[in-house]
Amino acid sequence: MQPSTPASPQGMPDPAPVSLGGTDGPPPPLEDGFLLGKYRLTRRIGHGGMGVVYEAEDTVLRRRVAIKVLTGLASAAPEVQDRFHREARAAARLNHANVVVIHDVGRQDGVDYLVMELIPGGNAQEWIDKNGAYPWAEATRLLCGLCRGVASAHAAGLIHRDIKPGNVMLAPDGQPKLADFGLAKASDSSVTTLTGGGRILGTPHYMSPEQCRAERVDERTDIYSLGATYFALLTGHSPYPAEVPVQVMFAHCSNPVPDPRVDRPGIPEPCSDLLKKAMAKYANERYPSVTAMLADLQAILEGTAVRVASDAVRSDAAPGAEVSLSLDRAPSGAGRQRTRRSRVAPVVGVLSLLLLGVVTAKRFAGPSDGHADTTTGGGDVPAHPHADAAPPVLSPFRTSLRETGMEIQMGGTARTVAFSPDGKLFAAGCSDGEAAVRVWDFESGEEKPTRWTGASIHSVVFSPDSRTLAAAGLGDILVWDMDRQRETRIPTGDDSLRVVSLSFSKDGKTLAAGLQPKEDPPGEPEAAEHVLIADVASGRTRLLPARMRWVWSVAFSPDGNLLAAASMDWKETIWDYPSLTQRQDLVTDMNCFCVAFSPNSRTLAVTGERSIQLWSPYTATKVGEIRIPHGVVSCAAFSPDGRLLAAAADQVTVWEVSGGKQLGAMEGHAADVAAVAFSPDGSTLASACTDGVVRLRDLSAILGGR
Repeated sequence: MQPSTPASPQGMPDPAPVSLGGTDGPPPPLEDGFLLGKYRLTRRIGHGGMGVVYEAEDTVLRRRVAIKVLTGLASAAPEVQDRFHREARAAARLNHANVVVIHDVGRQDGVDYLVMELIPGGNAQEWIDKNGAYPWAEATRLLCGLCRGVASAHAAGLIHRDIKPGNVMLAPDGQPKLADFGLAKASDSSVTTLTGGGRILGTPHYMSPEQCRAERVDERTDIYSLGATYFALLTGHSPYPAEVPVQVMFAHCSNPVPDPRVDRPGIPEPCSDLLKKAMAKYANERYPSVTAMLADLQAILEGTAVRVASDAVRSDAAPGAEVSLSLDRAPSGAGRQRTRRSRVAPVVGVLSLLLLGVVTAKRFAGPSDGHADTTTGGGDVPAHPHADAAPPVLSPFRTSLRETGMEIQMGGTARTVAFSPDGKLFAAGCSDGEAAVRVWDFESGEEKPTRWTGASIHSVVFSPDSRTLAAAGLGDILVWDMDRQRETRIPTGDDSLRVVSLSFSKDGKTLAAGLQPKEDPPGEPEAAEHVLIADVASGRTRLLPARMRWVWSVAFSPDGNLLAAASMDWKETIWDYPSLTQRQDLVTDMNCFCVAFSPNSRTLAVTGERSIQLWSPYTATKVGEIRIPHGVVSCAAFSPDGRLLAAAADQVTVWEVSGGKQLGAMEGHAADVAAVAFSPDGSTLASACTDGVVRLRDLSAILGGR
């Protein structure tokens, strides 16, 4: 591929969009210093088939921006001009870390222009031209970011139609940002072209077959272009690098999807499988949604993807439907034994998987709580997570627990419960009374001695390796190294605040703490920096620069990539980890009390009054909601396989994630429930109640044999 013009640092087409007919004229000769509204042009930084890009200064806000002056629109029909401005205004409402922000759109003296965020880092096409192909892992990471940005646009009803490396801007922090959403079309529009004069929008080397045929497009045309862009990132060139546009378009419609491993044999096979699905010739053979594609990209990065059948499987899924045709995933554990598993959604039918490695006779019942299960009503798996498992050999204590349950009088207001990830220990804490933290051996039932007495504890949490226990409340964060039998204290730095929630990062090196004022302020609480980050080894702390009112809950994602916080601001705030750069807010329209990630990190449960909202944390998309009959849901927890949610309100209820159906209730609570947790093997549910009692129940008894 040889671009006809230099690639622009602000997302100019490369090569130019194809025109079959059309009468667009040359770019208007605007000089440096020219004023477009309040924007003073300072220099021209690129041009292509859709217009010219200038660096400019906003004379009112005194900031640098990029302005794209569009060509051809002045000669278009009035209804086309109106539609462009309407859709550009819709694109300007997008607010996502992986989308170039559109600040303004306007017209002056027949000149139509877009005002955009100025990204100084250049674009992916420039990087490829200079350096060649990206390493496969970096290419996959970049495409994950693009999928998140595209998913946010699809959720807003916009289709990009011109995704390509030249429109992938590279921010200084390494994040990809998709440009030219101002040229997108509304997904409910039936018009295929922008000008109406035979001009097919899109860049030939990255256009979908339906674009090449001038047919109506939907969200799945962006999925194809994302696949073609992924191919270019992996190999350094477009999938069909012919010189003549018509030949390229014919190849998109007719030629097999190329294998990137022909160019670079070191690329993992699942990358090739993903491309075949994303670039299928017919839209209904592709991923049904960008979020489904994103799930498989993340699985590739995590090293858990197993190869799918090489032939695409046609589905009748509606565009944008939250169902999954995901690459199968291997379970965690030594050797990552290959398994055979189907994910079935009502609108998809059966997806046949081609296996690699050893095929096991027993079906794997591991984590499967992605978007397919969250929104389509589940698959062909049993409702109970252990329905097909052999009965374990239980100790006398566990046998008694299974048969009758257990109630523990804490001697104060029970606030928190936690199991160690290895399943060997169980801990509980209370905010008053003599014994602040109590710990038991979960196999024998023997209570362990503890030094933490007389404190006010609101949260206890085990480290991922189960070797450290942290607890906090009104005083310092207390950290107990159970191997060395050594206690350390991490000051919060502000005696007026209390810690209400703790969470360990995946590597166990960092603790996040949610803070609140000790005393209720008069009137509305003021926003402040209420998320504390502590280095466990050194005890150094810092506050994240995000101003929120009371923070009720913090949680690191199990995959180690995200941190989420629930606050009274009717939103959740999410940060990337370990950079701890703020990623996005999830606007929930309710006061939020708890955040809980699913085991595979693809779903975030957010609790409020009579509701648990389910969100995709990577795409900031709401994917479901479970309505609780009554009460404020103070806490929620996913079962280890991700199929169930336990909700703590004035009682504990257990819900099926996929269908939102209540499966059972944990009875006996005499007051509001503050916390709930599943044991790591999924057999036991524990609760902490403000009536001073910690309760443990066998899950099968709660579910009534389901």
